[in-house]
Amino acid sequence: MDMTLEKHLHNLAKNIDYALRIHEAKYVLVASDCNGEGKSLFLSECTPVLTQIYKKKVLIYDCQSERNDVLETRLSQEAANSQFIRPTTTAGLDYLHGDDLSFLKNIPEAEKVSTQMSHFNEMTKDYDVVFINMKTLKRADKTIFPILPIDGAILVRSSKSMGDKEKFITNELIDREIPIIGLVKNEGI
Repeated sequence: MDMTLEKHLHNLAKNIDYALRIHEAKYVLVASDCNGEGKSLFLSECTPVLTQIYKKKVLIYDCQSERNDVLETRLSQEAANSQFIRPTTTAGLDYLHGDDLSFLKNIPEAEKVSTQMSHFNEMTKDYDVVFINMKTLKRADKTIFPILPIDGAILVRSSKSMGDKEKFITNELIDREIPIIGLVKNEGI
């Protein structure tokens, strides 16, 4: 790995670790305004550093509707365990895709939220941090955040959205009183 990239990833992981501790955040939403800003790239590059240097046990929960080639290919998961979690090639870093929890779709509506929450809480109890990789949103009345606890958010920006006057996801987070604990400017996109 390029020494400059390695240094940047170390500094980014250090800042994320600090933000997690200061905000006492365990469930962290990773979001952006535009497709292709680098949320998955950030997660695939930074979380291994966070687990290796800062000894965090990390779960990436990918709740995007489609399978994520960047995360699935780069993290090289093994077969899922009994809780549908896939260990990666990095010790302390695991991956879960929302499709793996498809059995929850058959639960009656009246029980769905409480069942999802109790299952998710049980699955994640042994992790120091759970990064929730969310699909890109546009501000709308029907915007749906994952039915999960969210302690904070990391925004990923690239040159695509840096000049935009309106920051849709920022407004959504402020409206829901979710603290923004980090901003990642992805210059590689």
